[in-house]
Amino acid sequence: MRIDLGCGNNKKIGCIGIDSRKLSQADIIADIDKYGIPFKDNSISYVHVSHFLEHIHKLRFVINEIYRICKNNSIVNIIVPHFTMGTSCEFHVRNFRYDSFNGYEIGRSSCNTPYFKCLKRELIFKHPYNFFNKIFNKYPNMYEQSFIHSLIFCSEVHIIFKAVKEEI
Repeated sequence: MRIDLGCGNNKKIGCIGIDSRKLSQADIIADIDKYGIPFKDNSISYVHVSHFLEHIHKLRFVINEIYRICKNNSIVNIIVPHFTMGTSCEFHVRNFRYDSFNGYEIGRSSCNTPYFKCLKRELIFKHPYNFFNKIFNKYPNMYEQSFIHSLIFCSEVHIIFKAVKEEI
């Protein structure tokens, strides 16, 4: 089964859409931030999360919920706005950096956190800055920790995780 968390009006084709808003393309209306994800443990093979996590108050709870419903080797596709875009929406409660999800990765997680293997992590620069995709993905810390990020704006952080549920 494939799901799109916080699908809004852009539900990913082939996914079951979940959103808290009735006026959306959601197949299931649920307040994930408050009640969790309404699926059984180990029941989902793909999770799409695009421009949703910046609206969540309890991020660790929601990431734990994503991990709970994932089968072993499930793919979790996360797209979030980069901090250089600012909080352009009054409903955004957090910003994200290149390394914002490090704490959920195998080898970087503290105890009691889900385990994901990172398959891909990249900064996404859109027009007119798309020329910088290759350069700043090679040196993401140089971009984020220098004055450059105040001159050249990154649009999104894209992460693809694989849920690891077997013994590590």
